[in-house]
Amino acid sequence: MSLVNMTCENCGAPLKKNGDHYICEYCGSVVIHIPGGKGTYSEGMSPGELKQKLFESGRSYTVVFPSEEEGDIDAAIIRGKLRLAEKQLDEGNAYLAEETLKGLPEGYFPAERLRFLAFIGARDEAELAMYSGDIRKLPQFERLLTYCNEQNRETYIAIADVCLSNSRAAAEIDKGRQMILAGMKTEALDHAASMVKKYPQHSRAWELLIEARCCSDPEYSPFADLEYFKACPDAVINVTGGAEDGAGLPLNISPLISSRCREIRKKQEINAKFIRDILIRPAVVVAVILALIGIWKLIDMLFS
Repeated sequence: MSLVNMTCENCGAPLKKNGDHYICEYCGSVVIHIPGGKGTYSEGMSPGELKQKLFESGRSYTVVFPSEEEGDIDAAIIRGKLRLAEKQLDEGNAYLAEETLKGLPEGYFPAERLRFLAFIGARDEAELAMYSGDIRKLPQFERLLTYCNEQNRETYIAIADVCLSNSRAAAEIDKGRQMILAGMKTEALDHAASMVKKYPQHSRAWELLIEARCCSDPEYSPFADLEYFKACPDAVINVTGGAEDGAGLPLNISPLISSRCREIRKKQEINAKFIRDILIRPAVVVAVILALIGIWKLIDMLFS
């Protein structure tokens, strides 16, 4: 299903854009876009071009919900709790969402869906697809499938395959970090370069490449490559948490990368201070003095 389809296939109501996905405000069905990881990186491609290519390589998944009547006050309370839990998940408060969902009927798919997302710590299925691991082994996932209709079951099984693929990629990428720890700098750099070409959508591959370049080149600046890291769809959920530190660097990034960036910024600040204190300020003072002398001479000429 394409994201340009603005009609809910479950109830026919219009879909409303909400971030990177669409929501049916009538029945709650969700249409999400998950990068397929088939995009390839080539030298000279900008971070924006890479992000667009990765997006285009993905596909859309639909999670539908049973149509409901307005019902009595109990049904209204259930709907209210579901909306609140959805909001709490969207804000990253998985624990609060789990607390809100307590007491809701067991086996009710909309509630089971949010319980599973809260357990994983994902805001929605798009973030769930960034998870690395075999979610099919989780009893919570089996429980979710028990209460799925056939269409939703196919969606979650497809997402589970993506999560398992993420896990395999992460294990392969991590071999490069083991090479760095073993002092194999050249081999780690070659491995990292191959991982970026093979898994351009994985932020850990770019993080490894930046680490390897830091180890191999004392003059290397990570800032340009960090833009590729940030372009990866999984960077927020797997590494940064969507936050930056006081220096504007992604949180939870490798300490080696963070240290190199801080060193470079410190040098830039020292250079900027040198230019400001040694060159610009004296030039300004001289310019002001010359201006005052010129004004004094002009006044002298006018009144002499």
